[in-house]
Amino acid sequence: MSYTSLIQHFKRMAEGYSPEEPYYCEMHPTPRDTIASQIRTYGTNQNPDHGTNQNPDLSPQKPLKGVLYTESAVCIPLYQAPSNHEGPTPLFENAKLELIYTLRKQHLSHGGQISFPGGRLDPNEKSEQAVAREIEEELSIKAETVELIGELPTFYLHHSKHKITPFIAWLHDIESMNACPNEVDEIIRVPHEQLLDTKRIKMEQWTLRNQIYNVPFYYIHRVPLWGATAMITAEWLRFYQTLTANKNG
Repeated sequence: MSYTSLIQHFKRMAEGYSPEEPYYCEMHPTPRDTIASQIRTYGTNQNPDHGTNQNPDLSPQKPLKGVLYTESAVCIPLYQAPSNHEGPTPLFENAKLELIYTLRKQHLSHGGQISFPGGRLDPNEKSEQAVAREIEEELSIKAETVELIGELPTFYLHHSKHKITPFIAWLHDIESMNACPNEVDEIIRVPHEQLLDTKRIKMEQWTLRNQIYNVPFYYIHRVPLWGATAMITAEWLRFYQTLTANKNG
């Protein structure tokens, strides 16, 4: 399968991709005390180490009544990683992909964290427009070289009142890629196979908002990949694994 065919296959998959239970909860930080309460109530079948949803009303999949959410869009940038394959059309199983993340400047909201390019929508702006604008602002990549493949399910961050739509995008040219000095400390290129390695999923207890949380994260950098970006990454991996399952089935 060529990269062109791979992109087209991604697009076909994205058109009908509507999982009943998206994986956003898999990497969702969970209050420690709530997990202990669940174990006492429901028993150990509720595995606290894998994103147990502490309250159905706080599911990332649905908004809370009466809450006004800020609309945001982020981009999952895919790129053809360098490989030893000869010729322009490697087979699917030989495809080498990278995901591109950014390390946010300390002075920004969520400063010092790993994120995907993206941000809140400007007035009267569509999600697709926001993604194109943000990737050009943060990475200096021209919008015309970015091919939007499709979107993953929208989800809600209740504590910050954000509604986030993740878009899958293919970068056709990264020669001009350069970190925006006001927003990005570092551009992080992660080989896709690293994200598929379950040994890189870790769990630690952190104090967040004056409460102790069990926080799952991907260990792919000196800075943990956690929070909303980890949740989106988990859903992307599910999408990708659905693609490979269909190919091999």
